Amino acid sequence: MQKIDKENIVIKNRNSLTENFSLKILAEKRKRHQIYSALNHLITFNTYFDFFSPDTFKIAAYSRYLAQGFHSKNVTSDYLLLPFLEMDSAVNLILQEYGFTKKVAATLTKGSNDKSFFSLLEKISLNFNLPFLRKKTKRNNSIKFSMEINQVFEKAAENALSRFKTPVITSEILFITLMEQKNTKVGKFIAKVVSNKMQWYLLRYKLLKRIHNTESSIRNLVPKNEHFFAYLLKTQIPEIQFDRLIENEILALGILFFRNKLLSKIRDLSLSSCLEKEIYRSIKVTGTRKYSL
Repeated sequence: MQKIDKENIVIKNRNSLTENFSLKILAEKRKRHQIYSALNHLITFNTYFDFFSPDTFKIAAYSRYLAQGFHSKNVTSDYLLLPFLEMDSAVNLILQEYGFTKKVAATLTKGSNDKSFFSLLEKISLNFNLPFLRKKTKRNNSIKFSMEINQVFEKAAENALSRFKTPVITSEILFITLMEQKNTKVGKFIAKVVSNKMQWYLLRYKLLKRIHNTESSIRNLVPKNEHFFAYLLKTQIPEIQFDRLIENEILALGILFFRNKLLSKIRDLSLSSCLEKEIYRSIKVTGTRKYSL
């Protein structure tokens, strides 16, 4: 009889432990679902700008300041080249190998307006540094990207997804898109600078190789369930820093660190509070009433 009672107690304890373990798993799944739901809401992507790497975003932003310096109403494709040469990146070094310098790029924008590019250089001590210009100049929000530029950005987004199998539009992808848009002003200028067909293909190959190496590193070194965070990290840090993670063989560790930091921050946020603020902001923007007599 005593043996039976002991067996019953053991069974009850085991069932109790199993039940507690199941409840903990359920609570963990619920918490994870809440965190990922909040993450999906907070990083909602609306335009192709949300998929730009920081380098690509700076190139687009600096092109607006450059257009503003020439008193242009719209940003056209010829304003995109010089910002590539202002970036501290591997793409900048590759472009310099093939004859792209600031002085060469200046000849593209020189005829964009009656104000000479070189007179603008003199005004800032012959050092046309776009971040410097940005600090000295108040941004003019009336300057918009032209239809030509928007078509280039859309094509770059299409190339990223269909050809390179990546959601992130890097500076390499943007420049390759510019090279292939032969009907645009900047496309014609690139073909003029790299007039040798073999050199043109070699330049394109080097940029393609960089894209391939980065994507291969993500696919081979990062677990599949963390690819989302790898691409999210690419939209948050400069390309040169992402390259260093690969070169130092700590890409997976860096992405894991980024994932843990991101999720811990989201866990501390109140999604209901964020939704409430968004609702009030939406009401403020769209809540103007018009009354008819």
